Amino acid sequence: MDGLEPRVARLESHVEHIQTDLIDMKADVRGIRDIVTSIDKRLIAVETGMPHLATKAWVYATLAVAAAGAIGSFATLFVLIAKLH
Repeated sequence: MDGLEPRVARLESHVEHIQTDLIDMKADVRGIRDIVTSIDKRLIAVETGMPHLATKAWVYATLAVAAAGAIGSFATLFVLIAKLH
């Protein structure tokens, strides 16, 4: 039993370090929670403040209409050029 006291003292020291590490980790988690809460609030503000942004479907439809208009304009231009010759 001679070696028991030093081993117990080492275990106690290790437990103290573990407790200190846990306290530090708790503080870190609280800080992360505050950051996440702040980001969440900002995202909600962005979502509610920008409902007018275009959807993908609207963008694709607009591009399709613009392309059709451009094709029609080129077709008209080619017809006019052909008539001039």
